[in-house]
Amino acid sequence: MALDLKTIVEWTKRLAPGLVMLSLIFALDGGLRWLGLFGIVLLILAFRKDVPNCACDIDDGPKASTWPSL
Repeated sequence: MALDLKTIVEWTKRLAPGLVMLSLIFALDGGLRWLGLFGIVLLILAFRKDVPNCACDIDDGPKASTWPSL
């Protein structure tokens, strides 16, 4: 797998929100700090290939529809 700019940007978009949420455990006090545990879920989803990472991806041209036709 070649590391090009698109791959680096994709991994950054996947990992950054999870790491930010996970850091809330150390940054907040009281009961709100446990919201940071949602960062673990985001990090798990970042390593799965079948989960879309962002709804605003750059369009690379026409693609076949992945939705089943009715």
